[in-house]
Amino acid sequence: MDWIDPYYLMRACTLALFGFWSVRGYRNTYLLIRHLEKVAGVAGMPAKMVRSMVFKYVLRVTVFDPINLGLLLIAGLLWASLFTARFDLIG
Repeated sequence: MDWIDPYYLMRACTLALFGFWSVRGYRNTYLLIRHLEKVAGVAGMPAKMVRSMVFKYVLRVTVFDPINLGLLLIAGLLWASLFTARFDLIG
């Protein structure tokens, strides 16, 4: 296993998991919006209002949540520091 660089392996795993869960989340959000538009259409709500409500909800539970935002920033800073430290060791 000496030929696999651990930094590249961790980055590849991180990006693969990020891509998988992002695509899955976008798909589920799209399906949720389509379902809510059908249900709201029966109640007489416009589709634009439903999309706006879902968009605000998604922002509240991801980016605007202080704990999630803090964890995202910490993970980003750690990932960036490992990335720059790796290239400092090379050059």
